[in-house]
Amino acid sequence: MNSCRIWLLVLSLGLAPIASVAEQVIRVQLTVTQIGQQARLKVNVTNQSKDDLTLYKSELPWGNRYSMIVVPVSLVGNNEVVSSVGSIDDPGPGTTVIHSGETISGEIDLARRFPQQWPEVSDKPLLVFWSYQLATSDERKSQRLVGWLELKRSKQK
Repeated sequence: MNSCRIWLLVLSLGLAPIASVAEQVIRVQLTVTQIGQQARLKVNVTNQSKDDLTLYKSELPWGNRYSMIVVPVSLVGNNEVVSSVGSIDDPGPGTTVIHSGETISGEIDLARRFPQQWPEVSDKPLLVFWSYQLATSDERKSQRLVGWLELKRSKQK
């Protein structure tokens, strides 16, 4: 077998690491917690890479309604998804830097994100699924992060 065929075999089996530095995945950590008994999520983004990360502010989980996937599910009845009505969220051009080892925080207000259905589910137990992938201004990306949390709330009168 000639060397060209061996190299093609290695590539087809995925044994050769061929990613350039620019294509390597950025290491970040994301934590999502509930703020008290409110319908607000506190989101922390930690830069675990050795480099500072420059990104558009709209790419932060709380920067734009489309930058982080958030799906609440009512845990009463048929476990229905709380639907979102599409809206325009025009991102601005501003950037921010997350330094190596730094954590930045923001909030997502579920009542504002899901205004049409929120009155119906505001006093019901909810399971909130989320997914986020950080993208830098130079188009590098983090791994896709996913998780869930159950909202703990007292009944409202």
